[in-house]
Amino acid sequence: CPELELTIPCNEHVCPVNCTVTDWVDSECSEPCGPGTITQTRTIVEDQAGTGTPCPDLEQTIDCQIKLCDVDCVVSEYEPLHPCTQLCGSGTQDFSRVVLQEAVSDGLACPPLTKTLVCNIQPCEAVMWVFYDGVLVNTLGLTEEPE
Repeated sequence: CPELELTIPCNEHVCPVNCTVTDWVDSECSEPCGPGTITQTRTIVEDQAGTGTPCPDLEQTIDCQIKLCDVDCVVSEYEPLHPCTQLCGSGTQDFSRVVLQEAVSDGLACPPLTKTLVCNIQPCEAVMWVFYDGVLVNTLGLTEEPE
């Protein structure tokens, strides 16, 4: 008798399986302050097979910034605003300076930008006139424009 049953192979192709991956896992920001980067990674849960969807990238880098970096205030040196108010007998002189860099985040704040100092504290022996900073001045502090 002839064989009553015949087996023929079919569906021999691989069934499509889509790749699946875990959620992103973040590294720490590369810098404690200011601009930095975070590396994100993920792993394959099930790999792609047949005509299934291939796996996406498993690593990427993104920008991060935890906080602004602290920057201390920077100021110039003091410069006199005018000469001493007296030639003798104790006068005052005002000074000022400018901010070159404002404080950022938790940086040190700017110190005072003006100050007044006592100057010419020597006693006045007698009234005398001198030409001082383009003006005729006496030791009592009186001024007269030169002619």
